[in-house]
Amino acid sequence: KLISKNGYLFSLQNNVFEGYSQFSSYFHSIFHYLNFFTNNFEYYRSTTNVLFFLSILLIFESTKDFRSKILTIILYICLTLNSDWLNFLMIDSLMSEGILNYLFATLVFSIFKEENKSLSFFLFGFLIFSKQFYITLIFLSLPVFIVYKNYRKFTIFLASGYIFKTISYATRLNNLERDHHIRQIDIQDTFFDLLLFRNLKIENIVLILKNLAKDVPLSLFLILIFILYLNNLKTKNTFELNYLFFLIVINIILILLLYISVWRYMELESPIRFILNLYLIKFIFLTKLLDISNKDKI
Repeated sequence: KLISKNGYLFSLQNNVFEGYSQFSSYFHSIFHYLNFFTNNFEYYRSTTNVLFFLSILLIFESTKDFRSKILTIILYICLTLNSDWLNFLMIDSLMSEGILNYLFATLVFSIFKEENKSLSFFLFGFLIFSKQFYITLIFLSLPVFIVYKNYRKFTIFLASGYIFKTISYATRLNNLERDHHIRQIDIQDTFFDLLLFRNLKIENIVLILKNLAKDVPLSLFLILIFILYLNNLKTKNTFELNYLFFLIVINIILILLLYISVWRYMELESPIRFILNLYLIKFIFLTKLLDISNKDKI
């Protein structure tokens, strides 16, 4: 409501949790305005349900192979609509996962498909204003794109979001603390804990995997894409496919590292929610894997 009535800047300056990301809330307010043309924010399910259809459209556009897109869309619909949790998290609430999943997947998709890659990298870099896991994935993507020469020259545009954020907090927002979650972590102490294997609760990894296994459809889906990727290693995987795999794997690794160190005494159901940070990316990844399988059959 603060964003809709008074603007994003006002909401940042008057937030209960100083430095807490309001990136997803900003886009929810935009979706509301595009639906009802009013600044008096009230939550209606249609404003988030549209993400379901936009996600299907993105999957449809992610490949030219008709069989790949139809199979993936059917799987997406079945997994999402047959799970009350996924339905609530992704398309039927103001939870940030739904909108950020769509934005992240769309911008990654545009990096590899749009001709104007400078703009795609520039927009992708502005996800630095979103949640910490997405921010970390963007930072870790920088060296990946630097190594790959075809994308090296665009990395400055990827860093533009961070540059803009730094300037914002040094000028207009200089009286505010930034990065609500990261301030709660002793980065140096955590780094040495992981490096020296001290104060770690390794058994949390097993407990997280057990909790994940309780969601049988999601677990089978993850196993499927990993098996398909490993099976395709004998062929020449594209940089796009390898990058999507990198995002999925590094996200899981970051979650496990977080819950054996900083959050080692936190409840162990929420890691599943963080694994779903890249829910839509996993379906885009599946379309690419199915493309390769279909080409091999031909």
